[in-house]
Amino acid sequence: SSTIQTLMKGHELTQAFAELTGMRIGTGPGKSCCWPSHPQPRQALKDAVQARGLGIEVVLEERSLGAYLAYSRRKCKSRIDHTWQETQAMLLRIEATKLPLEIRAILVGIFVQPKALYACAVSPPSKSSIKRLRGATARAIWGQSNRWRANEILYTLLSKGHVVDPQQSCAHSTFLTARRVLRRNP
Repeated sequence: SSTIQTLMKGHELTQAFAELTGMRIGTGPGKSCCWPSHPQPRQALKDAVQARGLGIEVVLEERSLGAYLAYSRRKCKSRIDHTWQETQAMLLRIEATKLPLEIRAILVGIFVQPKALYACAVSPPSKSSIKRLRGATARAIWGQSNRWRANEILYTLLSKGHVVDPQQSCAHSTFLTARRVLRRNP
């Protein structure tokens, strides 16, 4: 809503509807939240919510259905950053196997990419996070001993780039998500 008063009025109407229908509004951490899009009304909104005891959090970023969303100009940490320890451990295990390159590429595409890049169409990761994941993925697939490896060759000729390469996978996922949304709501 555009003002704090209309937000409070909306909450009162929702509360009245819940009482009439015998339901309860889920409030508390992780249940209900609101956010101001500008820094000036942020403190006023926090004060208004606390004064009325609504139990609604005022947030700048949150995790919603696995996606990390930011409600300010500042970029929040992406899924790659949040799951980096687990992702790195999986990549090291794949790198340590003595399997052929094609099989390691399949393992990376099956286990690593979905964990690290889930919901990247909603909140795109930073370039540094993609670069870090891309290097670790290339090392896991091609092996560490090859100093002359070129990621471009690895991700285009030797493996399926949209499955294995984090950069291509993000773009591919974004296009698929946009296509799915546009097919539902033309």
